[in-house]
Amino acid sequence: MAVHRHRRRARKRARAYRLTVRKPDSAAVFHNYTTLIRPVPGSPVAVSALPAADRPLRNRARVFLNLRSGLLLPKYSLLNKEASLQSNQLLVDVVCVSNAANSIIRFDSPAADSLKKKLSSVSWPVANRRRTRLLRTSLTETTFAAASTTAAFAAAFASGQPFTTDSLSTGPLATGSVVAFRTGEGYFGLLLVANLLPGTSPLLNCRVRVQK
Repeated sequence: MAVHRHRRRARKRARAYRLTVRKPDSAAVFHNYTTLIRPVPGSPVAVSALPAADRPLRNRARVFLNLRSGLLLPKYSLLNKEASLQSNQLLVDVVCVSNAANSIIRFDSPAADSLKKKLSSVSWPVANRRRTRLLRTSLTETTFAAASTTAAFAAAFASGQPFTTDSLSTGPLATGSVVAFRTGEGYFGLLLVANLLPGTSPLLNCRVRVQK
C-alpha cells in the first residue's frame, strides 16, 4: 500500500519548463526570435496604489523584456517587499508600457524619464535601471530581414533618430515600425513590430535580431 500511495503522490507532481530555441546555424552572428507581449492598461500611479483587485493581472503580465535572450519577465519576479529580487532587475532592457485606454503601446528603457514616477527608487534602485537606447529607423520589413551582421545593426542605429529627448523610449509603436537599439551592455539589434492590436485585449508581436 505504501508503494501505491507514493505513486499517487508522484502522479500529482508537475514541473514547468521554459524552452528557448536558437538558430541552428552556430556561425550566425545574431540571435533571431519572435516575442508576443500582452500589455496591461497603463496607470498614472504606482501599482501599490491601485485597488487590490487590479493588482494580480499587473503582477503576472510579462512585459519586462531582455532583448538578447528574448526572456519575458513578470513583475512578481522583479519586485517584492524584501528586495530579494532586485538582482533580476539587471536583466530588463525594456518595459512594454500602455496608456489607460490601450490605444498607445510603447517600449521604455527602465532608466527612461517616462518611468521615473512609476518606478520607486527604493524597490527598483536607479543603479539597477538599464539605459537601453531606442531609435526610430526608416527600415522596412524587407530591409529588417536582410540585416544579418553586427555592422548592419550598428549602421541602422547610427542613422536612427530619437523618438524622445532622452532616446530611452520608442513613443507610440505601429505595425511595421523598425526600432534600432543598443543595450546598456553595448549590444546592437533591431526590433520589428510585426503586428500591433490595441484595444481591450492588446497584443504586440515583435521580431528581434540582436548581436550575439
